[in-house]
Amino acid sequence: MTVLWNDAEMKAMYPLIESEVNNVKQSQWLSVQKFAQDYPHFDYYWNWEIDTRYTGHYYDLLEKLASFSKAQPRKYLWERNERYYIPSYHGPYDDEFRKSVEPVTDRNSIWGPPPNNYIRPVGPMRPDIDPKEDNYKWGVGEDADYISLAPLFNPILTKWVGRHDIWGFLGPEETPRRAAIGTQSRCSKLLLDTMHKENLNGNHASSEMTPQTVALLHGLKAVYAPIPMFFDRAWDGDALAKYFNPGPRGESGNNAQSPFSSGNELRFSGSTWYYRAVPPKRLYNNWLGWEDNGIGGLEVSSHPLVS
Repeated sequence: MTVLWNDAEMKAMYPLIESEVNNVKQSQWLSVQKFAQDYPHFDYYWNWEIDTRYTGHYYDLLEKLASFSKAQPRKYLWERNERYYIPSYHGPYDDEFRKSVEPVTDRNSIWGPPPNNYIRPVGPMRPDIDPKEDNYKWGVGEDADYISLAPLFNPILTKWVGRHDIWGFLGPEETPRRAAIGTQSRCSKLLLDTMHKENLNGNHASSEMTPQTVALLHGLKAVYAPIPMFFDRAWDGDALAKYFNPGPRGESGNNAQSPFSSGNELRFSGSTWYYRAVPPKRLYNNWLGWEDNGIGGLEVSSHPLVS
């Protein structure tokens, strides 16, 4: 089934968003928000980019992403979210990786929404205790309002091209924000309703910052679910940490050396999960039995050892 929409409809629905940024590149979520208004009987809405190539069963993938996110405690969650999880470097996710974030976070932890006199958060009240006193209990069993398949990084000190694409709120310099490359993700009805209301008021962020930033400002639960990524070259854990989590506290953003900075995205070219990566299309074409860059084809896919 298909629900049609066009740019003119989005501009009429959100008249306070500047016309020049009300386009599919910088305002991709507007059509999803309208869909949630027109079809409000869903609890969650998945947004899937058409250049995603996946050879498994989507039901299994989406259910695993949802259950992983539901099990995540909120303590140091935003800090875990902004790092690529590297098993050979960090160790087990729920033990060593979680503990590795503690000493570099401390007082800088995001514990509920950042103070803001202009926003009335719609998320739950945070426990009235210091996060260090919470035994990773708050948030466990709570469904995530936002699930990302890429780190939720702080773009301000990076050289990412969209780092200042914020209109309204507290302005492009002062507004706390997070971003994620790619918009494959799940949003709750509450999050989409909140994005919708902010846009009606003229508060807007570009597509790869919209749900992440609104979730941050409103104290909603957002989770980066680290799906497996493979490379066509031999990276070891230390090198991956150096080039993909180069921030001052071991995060993926927050400095100019971020892999998302302009000029640094070449690091992803040999990976299986990035919009400019080479292997995904080639692997998918080979899986379909097609030749790609001189590799694969019907002769290979029909070979007894392959089929």
